[in-house]
Amino acid sequence: MDTINRNLQTENYNRKNTIKIQFAQSATRPSAQEIHQWIVKKMVINTDQVDTLQLHNRERAIYLKEKVKKVKPPTLDEQLHPVKHILEATPSEFILNYTQLKSLYENTVGVTDILKVALSYTNDTEGLIEMLQKLYPHYQDKGIKNRTTRIENCLRAIISMESDNNGETDAVDNIQTPIHP
Repeated sequence: MDTINRNLQTENYNRKNTIKIQFAQSATRPSAQEIHQWIVKKMVINTDQVDTLQLHNRERAIYLKEKVKKVKPPTLDEQLHPVKHILEATPSEFILNYTQLKSLYENTVGVTDILKVALSYTNDTEGLIEMLQKLYPHYQDKGIKNRTTRIENCLRAIISMESDNNGETDAVDNIQTPIHP
């Protein structure tokens, strides 16, 4: 085991998730057990984290490929966490409370008629748009920011179409974009 410590050097190889462990030219070939022990003790990599291990005698090297770690996307509660305290601290400033807002996001996934979903929470769609705009800068997750913008855009488009049908505004008033920093 001592010979393996003295005669190996580790480097990141140009392949993704692959580490190249190079033997010194004068080193004797280590056994598989010595290699595994060295990986666990010196590199602090568990054997269940190793995808493949290739020994190349001609190159005097070992290529160690780690398994790709899967990152779990954040839950809706985690995405909405930055605004939870704001909604609970000043409930009179917002149309919906935290539970209703969370439910709105859950119920608008994959839905084309967002207005119908929004109307089940409030009849004040303008107020809902304003609420979403106030909360937007506090979100940290890109996914919830995208969902917020999508809901806002859909509500604005529907309000714009309704006002066109009623003849209340001219075309210039209908051009609105979400106001996000």
